[in-house]
Amino acid sequence: MTYTVTKLPADVCTNYVLKPNETLLSISVPGSRGGAGILNPTSLEKHYPPTHKLALLLHGKGGHKNYCYQAICANELATKLGMYSFRFDFRGCGDSQDNEVPHEGRKVSQDVQDIEIVYEVFKNGFSVSEIGIDLVPYVIIGHSRGGVAMFQWAVAQQRKQESGEKHQFVPNLVNCASRYQSSLLLKFGKNTGKEVLLNQYRFGKYQELPIFPEEVQDLASQDLSMIKFLDPEIQVLSLYGLNDHIVPIEDSTFFANLLGSRHELKFIPHADHNYYGTTVITEDNKSSHNPEGLPLTKRNMVNWNYKVTREVIKWLHTESDVKRFRDASLSIYHFPRWRDIEGIANFRDIGGWRSSDNKHYVKAGLIFRCANTSNVTAYGKEQLKDLGVKAIFDFRSVGEFEKAGGLTIEGIDVQNTPVFPSTDMSPQAIALRYRNLLLSWYTYKYVYQNMLENGSDAFKKVLLFLRDNPNTPIAYNCTAGKDRTGVMTMLILLILGVDQHTISKEYELTTIGLRPNHQQLRDEFKHMKTGFEKKLENSGLGSSVEFRHILENLTDDEMFENLISSKYESMVSSIHMLQKEYGGIEGYCFNKLGLKPEDLDKIRNIGNSNSNSLTF
Repeated sequence: MTYTVTKLPADVCTNYVLKPNETLLSISVPGSRGGAGILNPTSLEKHYPPTHKLALLLHGKGGHKNYCYQAICANELATKLGMYSFRFDFRGCGDSQDNEVPHEGRKVSQDVQDIEIVYEVFKNGFSVSEIGIDLVPYVIIGHSRGGVAMFQWAVAQQRKQESGEKHQFVPNLVNCASRYQSSLLLKFGKNTGKEVLLNQYRFGKYQELPIFPEEVQDLASQDLSMIKFLDPEIQVLSLYGLNDHIVPIEDSTFFANLLGSRHELKFIPHADHNYYGTTVITEDNKSSHNPEGLPLTKRNMVNWNYKVTREVIKWLHTESDVKRFRDASLSIYHFPRWRDIEGIANFRDIGGWRSSDNKHYVKAGLIFRCANTSNVTAYGKEQLKDLGVKAIFDFRSVGEFEKAGGLTIEGIDVQNTPVFPSTDMSPQAIALRYRNLLLSWYTYKYVYQNMLENGSDAFKKVLLFLRDNPNTPIAYNCTAGKDRTGVMTMLILLILGVDQHTISKEYELTTIGLRPNHQQLRDEFKHMKTGFEKKLENSGLGSSVEFRHILENLTDDEMFENLISSKYESMVSSIHMLQKEYGGIEGYCFNKLGLKPEDLDKIRNIGNSNSNSLTF
């Protein structure tokens, strides 16, 4: 279906003053007036451009795109995480079109359709001039009834996935005071068989609008028990106010019990259903009722929506996000993903990931990635043999490989296959590489493009080995097991049909895998930086504004963090670059590596299985 996206005048939204970076959009389908929402794309971090990540913010009954925490959270997502957000009015609400069947009111199935439409539009946003970028829907934050719609959307996508249909996927769900025991709406007399008036914002003003009996019956019939079968990768945060007067607080326990270890539950003290305080703050009670000094409402009560926003930001922060993904993917069936090989850091199996067509899984126990192998101990070598590893491809330059001590293991073919076989060591070339490595994670795509250009022989050698040696375990590495190793992993997983989200999350796991090597890498960085500065001075580039900006405006810690970063966004951008510059994975393999379609078919047959419980 074709959707029309239109930029609306800011004055259409009368209950909120748009910030300079915000855009009011209408998304409409043929024959409809259009649904209104606000796109917030800004990022205020000093060195970090906006990411490709998108948050969808869903309101509840009687709500709209700007109430409760919606606007606050959208701004913080942009400022603190560089994340796009789109908060919109469901049909029948706010500034959006009417319900599909006006006299029956808003239905949850209609809400699910709205989410699907918004998801599809932004996922393909590059083709829409008002958006201009393909975004990755990364989190849905649903309040009350909006949370019910969020979960039903997730269940609907799960069913499609299991049946092999095209489906949508979002790895993070935030449940803000959603109702689980929907049938209580009938028990408590909410269904009178007559229309009930509710004061709510609609088309520029607050007015008394009817809630139809059919709408109440529809909401009361919602069954969320199927959420226990959601994809294990989906993580959920639940936030409930302890003074909630709309949804019973015990509803939170149903979500906690059904979702298990993937679920985190937080309670907001003194907060009602919309996260506002219920007690007037005075000098006498502010220490107990507002210990965090949060802003107050016009009625002098605590606005706990700021607390809600802080909890969401903390939960979505990279450190927390990576840890959750790591914990959710520790095992591939009964095989551990991470292997503690003595003397080698960041050693993990890249198997177990599901293909985007939901028909295959990457075989476990076949392909391993890791950091520097030169320090492996005698026991570590025996561990590699126990894993069945028959070949190790070392992507370090000959100089790096030899300086680190090389590697020889009886019974394992160790091949030094440099990604940069003839590295340009001119000051200009070194400065350019360092600029892209030190300035920001965003510039890593340029480093990886350079690797794709220069490392074709090394990457091809690995792929041909996989093709010609069925069911023969291999490992490959560079110094940190992050960049050259990360590009190789990207290529393999793309060939095997894994989606860009999973590949980017797998790449991000190096954030954890490298921690044991941080001090060694930091020492090497200091030595490298000193040499870098000397080369700049000796070459006459030392006075260059561009490179002085790097050295003077970034601290050593900031440069080091950029150097060792393995951010999700870096890999997403690199996959987009591969598509743009080479025509995707097949274009790269055919035109740059000289492989043929039958080569990729053989690799897929060897590297994939029909079950995540199978190795080779």
